[in-house]
Amino acid sequence: MALLLLGSMGSLSWMVGASMSRQLAAEQGRALHNLGRGIASLMGQGLDERLDEIARLAEGDLYPYAAGPRTIDDRSLDRIAANRAHYSWIGMARTDGQVLAATRHMLVGQSVAERPWFRHGLQAPYTGDVHKAKLLAAMLPPAADGAPPRFIDFAAPLTDGNGRVVAVIGAHVNWDWGREIIALLRSNDARQHGVRVYIVDATGNAILLPLDAPSDDTVPQLDRAAHAPALLEWPDGTDYLTAVTPVEANAGPNRLGWKVVVRQPASEALRPAYAAQRVVWWSGLGLSLLAAVLAWWMAGNLSRPLTALHAAARRIGAGETDVQLPAPSGASEVRSLNAALTTMMATLATRERSLRTANETLEARVAERTQALADANAELTLLARRDALTGLPNRRAADERLQSEVARHRRSQLPLALLVLDIDHFKRVNDQHGHAAGDTVLAEVAQVLQRTLRTTDFVARTGGEEFIVLLPDTDAAGGLLAAEKLRAAVQAHPIAAVGTVTVSVGLATRAEAFRDAAAATHAADVALYSAKRSGRNRVVRFDEAAQISDSLLDALGT
Repeated sequence: MALLLLGSMGSLSWMVGASMSRQLAAEQGRALHNLGRGIASLMGQGLDERLDEIARLAEGDLYPYAAGPRTIDDRSLDRIAANRAHYSWIGMARTDGQVLAATRHMLVGQSVAERPWFRHGLQAPYTGDVHKAKLLAAMLPPAADGAPPRFIDFAAPLTDGNGRVVAVIGAHVNWDWGREIIALLRSNDARQHGVRVYIVDATGNAILLPLDAPSDDTVPQLDRAAHAPALLEWPDGTDYLTAVTPVEANAGPNRLGWKVVVRQPASEALRPAYAAQRVVWWSGLGLSLLAAVLAWWMAGNLSRPLTALHAAARRIGAGETDVQLPAPSGASEVRSLNAALTTMMATLATRERSLRTANETLEARVAERTQALADANAELTLLARRDALTGLPNRRAADERLQSEVARHRRSQLPLALLVLDIDHFKRVNDQHGHAAGDTVLAEVAQVLQRTLRTTDFVARTGGEEFIVLLPDTDAAGGLLAAEKLRAAVQAHPIAAVGTVTVSVGLATRAEAFRDAAAATHAADVALYSAKRSGRNRVVRFDEAAQISDSLLDALGT
């Protein structure tokens, strides 16, 4: 009972934990997904706004501090950057790449012709993926994590009145902007419970790591979490509940393929489920132990008097006649059993003497009757399994032998051929020559079949003018040869009463492959009917029989 209860409580705690784990994983996954969706939305919106600002600056819509594009200088760019967060650098470069004006006069006079933002900005508004600072690395302070500053590039062409590109307006937005969005949306409680946010690019590489993550931290394959939050094993070997949200911007140049990845350790996300599982387990363990002690005490009260009765019964069974049963004790059922056994022993002692005498008389009579019955059974068995006219086994014996052979050949994987023979125009023999002649034909055909077959083969008369033959360990070619041999032997044997008779033969090879013995017999019957329809006095194989439908084949199980 203790083991039964322990097993039940263990199963219950597992089911409760699994159910709560699934529910909590779904709820916490939705929370992580909502956090990721908010971060992704702000990022997409921010990318659109910054690209729009640079495009408007290039079009002349943002000149509160300059009369027009040609009057842009360092001071006007400084004022524009001062009113917009996260702009580390804004500059204007000629079409040859030389910087004409920039915030804090950085890079003025230098060439940016090889920079991607400049090359793309000559063509159309452009947003570049996150990259480390190159020319500005020594001029700007490090990022929040102490690493060299990283930027997102924005650029747009500046045209004259004729639509010709005369310069490129470019801006570098500090990538610490991404950390501020995460800090804005992620609560302190979520951070304390292990919720961390990663930004990955289109290739799956992390472009923004949590501040407390190692610099070589990587993100696993995210395919399983692409459509719904899922438990994933990360490279550190820990399972995390992970949600993935794409950053979708409206402006075409801003569709960089970024994804926001929010994760939380499974041990934190599913902590309430694990706690409930432990409570159920320990409660079940206590109840199981209590029930085991109670069951032990109850079983002892019942088993001790039964054990004493069992010992006395064994002595009685060993032949002792002076056995004293133990004093009645225990449950009322046990006391009743003790009283019944005492009465029974007294009755048995009286009857034993009478039975001993009667037994001696009965033994002789039973032996005599048993022998007579055995002789009668043997005769009945023979009669029940033999055809009186031909002396061959009858249908009952044939069915038993066929089932046995099919089962044996399925085990041995050896072939088994089955023949069904029918004497042609047998009704005509009875009508023209009488039933006595018909009986003679049946008897002589049976003798021909027995003489022609091997000693290991089996032949039986299954009714009327029909016979069945089993050919063990015989393949299709051997079965066809044996069938032709039987057909020819019958045709070559003249019968005085009627002359020559012929037989039609249906052959089913690999009888062990059919669904059962009845299906194999039916297949041979189908082939026999085909032989009859084809002119008689011939052998037809089941797989050659005409007009056999696919549905019939399926019904036979071939």
